[in-house]
Amino acid sequence: MRAFVALFLTAGMALADVNGIPQAIYDHTLDRFLAEQIGTGCADFSFDRDRADADSQLVEASSGLDAQTLAGLAGLMPMDRLASDLSRLYGAKKIDPTDPKTLCAAGRAEVVAGSAIGSYLKAK
Repeated sequence: MRAFVALFLTAGMALADVNGIPQAIYDHTLDRFLAEQIGTGCADFSFDRDRADADSQLVEASSGLDAQTLAGLAGLMPMDRLASDLSRLYGAKKIDPTDPKTLCAAGRAEVVAGSAIGSYLKAK
């Protein structure tokens, strides 16, 4: 949860929304969260927090949103939708979050695809 709050305090785009949260922030949150889960659950990878934080800073710099607006987004996270979207991602990527083999396979696929999720993973 702390990662979600930190992200909302450091990112933003024009308000196309998910419960008032800009879509770009919501999407980045999902990518970051899944990369962190892969990096934690798979011994082959670690989560590259520095890279994820740098991307958050880039989003903040280009958002046009002020600090007060960004801070106000933290309380708007639609937890039910987030859980549903994560469940959908697990299914689409064939991930069982309790099975390291599926997390590792997903991580390798994300790195090969050059996705945002893959960019937040470092091979050990």
